[in-house]
Amino acid sequence: DRVVSNVFHHRAQSDFPVTVRTSTPQPDGRNYKIDMTIEFPSSLTYLPEGNSLVGEFGVYFVVANPDGALSPIASEVRPVKFPANDARLLGKDPFQYTTTLVVRRGEQMVSVAIVDRVGGRSGFGTAKISTP
Repeated sequence: DRVVSNVFHHRAQSDFPVTVRTSTPQPDGRNYKIDMTIEFPSSLTYLPEGNSLVGEFGVYFVVANPDGALSPIASEVRPVKFPANDARLLGKDPFQYTTTLVVRRGEQMVSVAIVDRVGGRSGFGTAKISTP
């Protein structure tokens, strides 16, 4: 619900910042392909598992046109696992998640939510997309 609300109001309460960058739209038949990079802090919540730390984040996004028509909500859950000795590096570099959107012609807004599935925190970002 909050990723949909954020596409129209851009005021979703974020526990951490989320940056959304999009590439120049490339024609793809009647539609356009756009590469999207989502950046957010790597300081998620992790749990010990043997000699590793593990966590998980969910990515949710939706696209809306100016008339309010919405795309289906897309989502993916990504596990994170790294050696416990590397815990001191957390927060130094952000995570980046990349995907390709296929959109229609015209101006649209994409809303993104990142959910720390272990810690229950979430962050939100938006980007405006304009195609010829």
